[in-house]
Amino acid sequence: MEKILIIGGNGFIGNFLANELSKTGYLPIVATRQRRSFCQHKQIEFNVLDQKTWKNLPQLEQVVNLAWYTVHPNFWNAPENIQYRIANSKLFEYLAEGSFLHAVIAGTCAEYLCEKNSQSTELGRSKLDYLNNIKQISNSSALKFNWARLFFVYGQGEPSTKLLTQIRNNEVELENIRDPQSIRDFVHVDMVSEQFQYLINNRTEGVNDVGSGYGLRVMDLLNKENVDKSMLKKYRASPTKSELIANTTWLKRFGIEIEPE
Repeated sequence: MEKILIIGGNGFIGNFLANELSKTGYLPIVATRQRRSFCQHKQIEFNVLDQKTWKNLPQLEQVVNLAWYTVHPNFWNAPENIQYRIANSKLFEYLAEGSFLHAVIAGTCAEYLCEKNSQSTELGRSKLDYLNNIKQISNSSALKFNWARLFFVYGQGEPSTKLLTQIRNNEVELENIRDPQSIRDFVHVDMVSEQFQYLINNRTEGVNDVGSGYGLRVMDLLNKENVDKSMLKKYRASPTKSELIANTTWLKRFGIEIEPE
């Protein structure tokens, strides 16, 4: 079995990905700030903001890095974004000096907001700066990477403060939603895991959008139990898989039926 390092592997996405990879011939090693009893894999104490812990990382060929500041809903403009950008850039350089040959790095759809003069862009700006930094490092090293730009991931085990869980539990009102007119691509965590596995298995390089390529206006989701496919909006993106996930497994997994055409 091929060993693979997952930094941030005890988070919502990381835990799901580690479990799925273990079913397909990989041996995940989870680098985490806090050991979790639910984790079925080897855990290593690690904090991207504490370079003293970096020495704990094993020397492998493949790594997935999901480590970032993700406290909802503060992460959009939190100053911690800058701290994580600096630390993760240095970490990539550290990994490039070792045995690593391929990395999958989590980006964010907030990068697109930087083109719209949005106030919620500290996350996007920091991620874009991070991407530009590691491009330079990769160009002069053996470590190549795929930048997996995540959209709005949901699924069982997601933080209770995330929008879909709040909507499902009737815990949020329209006036309390930051931007009810915004179009969001809600993508299930198992689709994210499937796309990450594709990037890992093929050791792809470049930038990909991990989403369906279709978005739904938040206000429409809040007001309707049934979502007609005509309400889904195609947007400029380059998802790793181009099929319309809404046809089968998209919001239906959240308990929201997609009405037939």
